[in-house]
Amino acid sequence: WDAPDSLADGILDDETYDWQADIAVIRTSKGRPIVVAEEQVRQAYELVDSLGLAVSPTGTAGLAALLPGSGPGTGVAPGERVAVVFSGVRR
Repeated sequence: WDAPDSLADGILDDETYDWQADIAVIRTSKGRPIVVAEEQVRQAYELVDSLGLAVSPTGTAGLAALLPGSGPGTGVAPGERVAVVFSGVRR
């Protein structure tokens, strides 16, 4: 990306120094990375903010993949269990 921009700016690292640990967790859990549109990132943040939780936009990004319209390969299958961690403090 020439000029990355996102409300969830905490995930726009120019160096992913912890990528090896991230990949290890994904493989161990049989998970997968999910890429969503910026619109879903904004919707997730606005939803959590409307609940009165002071979470950073980056900390709400995990919810974005569960929102309608997030794209192919996202969402939750019937009977599937997920956990979303809201992290980071809004500053």
